[in-house]
Amino acid sequence: MKILVAAVKGGVGKTGIALNLATYMGAKCVTNDLVVNDNSGIIQLEPKSRSLPLQFCNRQPMVFDFGASYNSIDTKLAHAVKQSDVIVIPTLTDARSLQGTIDTVNLLKVANKPTAIIINNFTSDTKFKHAKDFFA
Repeated sequence: MKILVAAVKGGVGKTGIALNLATYMGAKCVTNDLVVNDNSGIIQLEPKSRSLPLQFCNRQPMVFDFGASYNSIDTKLAHAVKQSDVIVIPTLTDARSLQGTIDTVNLLKVANKPTAIIINNFTSDTKFKHAKDFFA
């Protein structure tokens, strides 16, 4: 299985969720982030590359950790979307994160892939309920 963890808003927990999924699955984790902790075990793609290297396309299982811009999909993200079986979109409970989640869903829905939204780091049941109701 190949999983894409993506969001247009930063700081919502993409990398943490991607790393946890990769660890659980015994998978490699690949990112398009510009800054990566050397000790994380995440494979950083070359910023100038326009697509995923073939070695990641043929590998199973795989987790992709990709940020996106608000209005377009860059070529690496588009390639990761095509390669993925499932899309995971993490969010927080604040208004900007929730709107970013809607923007991400709208950006990636053309792929017609199963999508899961994870409400991350909520501090109260009320905040969780508010976020859940926002998506209903």
